[in-house]
Amino acid sequence: SKQGLHAELQLFLRQLEASGLEINPQKCATLNLQMVPRMKKWYVDTTHKMEIYRAQVHSLQTTTVYKYFGMHLSSAGRGKPDIQKLRKKLVELDEVPLKPQQ
Repeated sequence: SKQGLHAELQLFLRQLEASGLEINPQKCATLNLQMVPRMKKWYVDTTHKMEIYRAQVHSLQTTTVYKYFGMHLSSAGRGKPDIQKLRKKLVELDEVPLKPQQ
């Protein structure tokens, strides 16, 4: 439920604060998936708004792509990697000289 999610978020924020950590709401996003009863389908609900430290967290749309730890995620799942870009980065990495401590 939305109320349950809000309560869990508040508990999570309190645990982070107790550990000396803090979330940056501008770097957060929500993806709210809802089921259509009896149709076995789901949809992205962008009307549900969440707040962290009184700052509204933006909702991802069905077409929004979100980058998380270098992976591109969306409501359709994880995107396919750009092989050409990866090859280029590997070549660049291979050409960088290593320092003795590395």
